[in-house]
Amino acid sequence: MFEIVVTGKGGHAAMPQQCIDPTLIASHIVAALQSIASRNTDPAETLVVSVTRFHGGTAHNVIPGSVELGGTIRALSQERLESAQRRMDEIAGSVAAAFGGSVELKTAGAVVGAAESGRVSGKQPQRGRQPLGGRLYQDTRWSCSYSGAGWA
Repeated sequence: MFEIVVTGKGGHAAMPQQCIDPTLIASHIVAALQSIASRNTDPAETLVVSVTRFHGGTAHNVIPGSVELGGTIRALSQERLESAQRRMDEIAGSVAAAFGGSVELKTAGAVVGAAESGRVSGKQPQRGRQPLGGRLYQDTRWSCSYSGAGWA
């Protein structure tokens, strides 16, 4: 699990030029985090970055001072997980700095899964070989474990 607190400078929505809008910053961070799986990870490896929580502000006409993002990172190896966490920190910090804001990143309870395929676990699956476009396709089934406080 991760939590990112994006801090800016709140104010009245009629005067956005006097603010550093953490909602705008957080929106850019969410979009940029998707590049971790799509551009920083070998396509043959498995990584999922999911932003599942976006909370900020309580009024329609006020830009909040901070916004909270939360979600999970799931990977098949500890190495891939740690690499994704490093990229998350770099991306969130750089995006926030570009807009004049700042971030605090907290991670806990990362999920590392193990595939039941010969490639990962050393066991051949009992079923799952199907022809796909003239090639042999091996179905992999997943089992996950977690460390930390629990599932998000």
